[in-house]
Amino acid sequence: MNVKLYIDGLFYKGSGIGRYYESLTKELAKRDIKIYTCVPKSLRDDFEEDFADVSKNLEPIFVDYYKFSIKGFFKQSQILKKLEREVDIFFYPHINLPLYVPKNIVTTIHDLRPLTEFWDRNRIKKHLYKFYLRRALKRSTKIVLISKTVAHEVVERFNVNRNKIKVIYEFIDDKFKKHFEIEKPIIQEDYILFIGNRKKHKNLKNLILAYSKIKDIIGVKLV
Repeated sequence: MNVKLYIDGLFYKGSGIGRYYESLTKELAKRDIKIYTCVPKSLRDDFEEDFADVSKNLEPIFVDYYKFSIKGFFKQSQILKKLEREVDIFFYPHINLPLYVPKNIVTTIHDLRPLTEFWDRNRIKKHLYKFYLRRALKRSTKIVLISKTVAHEVVERFNVNRNKIKVIYEFIDDKFKKHFEIEKPIIQEDYILFIGNRKKHKNLKNLILAYSKIKDIIGVKLV
């Protein structure tokens, strides 16, 4: 094993970012890459079961704090300092960098939702997001953006050096492939397919409003 990675696992069992972490960690571990990862100890049983097939390449560190916690902001710094000589790259699936940030940090930014009209939480969390976002943009060696649109927004709003940015699109996990193996289509006609939940930032409301204005023109169903 030549490359050693640290992948932050505090979002494990979260929704989108949790799946992103799980799928990416498994895929890299399959490639014989040594991975260190911090995971909340309350999720230890789930972690050991989910990652049993690649456990020989994983070094989990079970911690007593969660993502965006004050305790984690300080305590994780101690762990990263100890790992700094062992690890080549520190990867964060989100912007929750701790107080101490080693070299060779790669951070993924999925969107800027808290800075938009679709943010449906309080102002304190919005300011907290800004704090972490600015630190991540400044401290990261490389920043992974999941689309050109998000990359453009980050560059324009925060004057980030384009050389730090790499656009890598999201992926489909193997476990979802079975859902595409349908012998007979559920909808026979042509249709527009919406995929996602009904949270405000998914923008389903505006999709329905827009569709209602053109449905008679395009003659296509909205599913």
